[in-house]
Amino acid sequence: MPDGFHIFIDRRITFGETREGAVAQIEALIPPEQRPRVILRFSDQRDLLVSGLLKPGGTIAQRPVVVDVPVERGHIVLFANNPIWRGSTQGSYALVFNTILHFDNLNAGRKLDEK
Repeated sequence: MPDGFHIFIDRRITFGETREGAVAQIEALIPPEQRPRVILRFSDQRDLLVSGLLKPGGTIAQRPVVVDVPVERGHIVLFANNPIWRGSTQGSYALVFNTILHFDNLNAGRKLDEK
């Protein structure tokens, strides 16, 4: 799993433009209502249970587990774990079942960040 990523946009300011205007154009590339939101994150490293292949736990600490991405009239829900794998904990099955059962209410509690 990568530690992060950087996006570089080559947007030069032309004559008559301001820096603030150029930054606003870049921020408007993905409208706030279409931006992904993190639903669930892994805990802090000190709270993670270290067992099996999870040693050290710092590689996944505070990383997203479930991400909701609005797409047109629907949603794509991304899972960092495999919640219905045969060896997974039964508590993670609810993540999938809740997503399926509440497919038409996935925007509930969504707060738009205008940045």
